[in-house]
Amino acid sequence: MSVPAGVLAGVVLLCALLAITAAAEAIIQGLRGSSWTGAKQRSEAEARAAALLQRLLTPTQREQLEQHGYVEVDSPSINGRIYRIPADPARVQVYEATHITGTLCIAPRRWIPNSDVMLAHKLMIEGAEQQYLATANFMRSFPL
Repeated sequence: MSVPAGVLAGVVLLCALLAITAAAEAIIQGLRGSSWTGAKQRSEAEARAAALLQRLLTPTQREQLEQHGYVEVDSPSINGRIYRIPADPARVQVYEATHITGTLCIAPRRWIPNSDVMLAHKLMIEGAEQQYLATANFMRSFPL
């Protein structure tokens, strides 16, 4: 017994629509991070990112992070400038001669672990400071 071509095409189309719907629901759940698996994956990603950050920080930076919740990175091109990178998602503070001169705002377009964000700031400042500054939004701080 043969199946009419129209029926076969309808079954294939239905299967394709079901697969697309399932994939879309999985993507939406992943973006929301509301499923148990999503929360577990985020927790595991945070742990891996924190371990990588610890390996790439200097002993002084590890101490700063533990004691103060931030990491300081010296500017490779501007003598006396220090970038203070917070552990939580906040702006990077810019210090010159021990006084804050402003903050930098630059953030990923999608979720990544906070430790990866910190590491990205650190590596961009150390390796491509001028591109980092050209990309970030700078907000000048004014003395009170």
